[in-house]
Amino acid sequence: MSDDNHPDLTRNTYQVPLLPGRWFELTWGEALTSTARIGEALQQDKVVKVVGLQSGRHADQLMLQIAQHFSLEDSLELQAGYATSKGHRRNVGEYFMTVYDRDDYRVISPHSEGSSYAGMQMAAFYCERNDTDGGETVLLQVDQDSPQWASLRERKTKALCTRALTPADAAKLKRMFQVDSAYPVTAQDDIVSEHKVTPELTLVHVLTPLCPIYSRLAEKEVFTYWDTVESVDAHSPQAFAETLANLGLLKLPEPGTSLAAFDDAYKRRLTTVAVRYQDLFQGMLVHKLQPGEMILFNNMTWAHAVNNWTPGSGERTVSAAFA
Repeated sequence: MSDDNHPDLTRNTYQVPLLPGRWFELTWGEALTSTARIGEALQQDKVVKVVGLQSGRHADQLMLQIAQHFSLEDSLELQAGYATSKGHRRNVGEYFMTVYDRDDYRVISPHSEGSSYAGMQMAAFYCERNDTDGGETVLLQVDQDSPQWASLRERKTKALCTRALTPADAAKLKRMFQVDSAYPVTAQDDIVSEHKVTPELTLVHVLTPLCPIYSRLAEKEVFTYWDTVESVDAHSPQAFAETLANLGLLKLPEPGTSLAAFDDAYKRRLTTVAVRYQDLFQGMLVHKLQPGEMILFNNMTWAHAVNNWTPGSGERTVSAAFA
């Protein structure tokens, strides 16, 4: 038996098929002259793997090259600057940044970077070192026809104002709190908490139904398993822990370990919708990044995740870029 705190890691509930045919692999030398081919592969929802990069400078160069192909260079620069301004990541090049620091045995559950508000289109990871006994990257391709989308909720911040906002007020809200005043609180929103900023303005944190948004890479509207969706669902870490265990990857500090030991978002999880990975995801890729490798994929149609490793077994130095 399992519960929300102690998953049964012996059962086979969350099987998602492997999709080896979704890789598009080429060397660094080939990539330099293959922008159109890479762009076509991304439009086909493949994951691009480039091998043989010699430095982070090469990763920056290739990321800019592909971002320009999709007219995402402004977004690429914005995300690199945003990481530094918030202080939760550090830039390690022009566009790439550190991934989050983690406590021992923590995994990163599947999610697409950011939120529907930010709408990040493309993600990339570059590896400098990965000699731990784990640390595999897991990519899961979302099923656009899944019935799960109707029950999932996204955490958003909205504004309650006692007067009409001026354009300057609206711009300030957007800049300071990532609040778009064009989307007020509705009857479909479940209010989680409220914070009065001024006598005239209250920020409201809500759980709201998901809506598809436009993907430049897919050239259509898609549903996305944003971080702001995954991180509030209390069932997701159980599903991912069991998925990793089924793959023979999950590292346990001891039998019967609580999910809190694996999950960075444990305290933020507010809902339990019993996510069925086999319904939400149509397939997955599992790969342990090697030094000099870079992967690129559609951030809106693929969720990325990382397995844990035994403390002291080695080091994992991987950087990320988003556009």
